[in-house]
Formats: sequence, structure tokens, C-alpha cells
Amino acid sequence: MIDKGEVIKTAFFRLGKNNAYNDNKSDEYTTAVALLDKIIDNMAKQTAFLFNSVTTKLTSTGNNDMGENRFNTPVDCLNIIRADNDYREENEFIYSSSSELNIQYCRKIDVKEYPDKLFDYMVASLCKDMCLAFNAYQDRFQLFSQDEYKERSKIINQQGFNYNPWG
Repeated sequence: MIDKGEVIKTAFFRLGKNNAYNDNKSDEYTTAVALLDKIIDNMAKQTAFLFNSVTTKLTSTGNNDMGENRFNTPVDCLNIIRADNDYREENEFIYSSSSELNIQYCRKIDVKEYPDKLFDYMVASLCKDMCLAFNAYQDRFQLFSQDEYKERSKIINQQGFNYNPWG
């Protein structure tokens, strides 16, 4: 379970601002909260991470004028990661030449449900974004960019992204 306050606190420690996490009215703290919310939203939509993914089988709800099968996009779908057949998205529908379609998609979940292995990535991402937001931290931007890339790669390798659930 990831606590947003702990992510912010750890990021401030890494930035060298050991007392900023206690001052929740400061510009730095409110900026950190806003940046972390954006990071969380972006993580939920990224197809590189599978922590919030669901695999489901869709059944055709009809055909369009081009003879393609029409499927309803799941209500909680943020982004489709992959499908077992060719498909295209149009408005709230998914179209495919196949009569059944298995998809894996990202859905929104509460940050408290994020796996603990994402903690270091979130801290590195917040540190990197804070370097862009405040001049005082810009000299550390490259360090945190590399750290974010390393943590992201580690997570992608751990989750087995190349696994194909349909064989």
C-alpha cells in the first residue's frame, strides 16, 4: 500500500529539503502534491505498467456498415494495452473483424492499491518533476531522470511485459 504523504516526504529528503514535508502550506509542498497527482494519473494510463490491468473477453454487439464487429469499450477502460486480434477504437466502441475479442486494458485504481514496488519510481518521478518546477533543484535533474528510467525499467522487467496471455 502506497501512501502519498510518504512519497512526498521521501522525495523532499532526496532533494535535500528535510523539513519541507512538514509544511503543507508552502509552495513547494502544494506543488509536490499537484505533481504527484499528475504522476499517478499518468501511471494509470501508461501501457508500460500492468499493475492496474484487466484481461477480459468482449462479445460483439453488432456490425457497422463496413462489416466489422462492434464491441462496447469497458466502462472503466483508460487505455487498451493489447488484444488477441486486430482492432481499432472509435468513440466508445471497438471494431474488429473477429466476432470475439480478448483485450487487456488499464483501469483506474486508488493509489492505496498500487503495489509497493512502484514507490521508488513515484519518488524518482516526483523528484524529477520538482527539479523542473523549482530552480533550486535543477542541478539534480539529470540524476533523477536516470533514476526514474532505472526504476521504470526494473518494474517493466519484473512484470513480464512480453507475456502473451492468449498463447
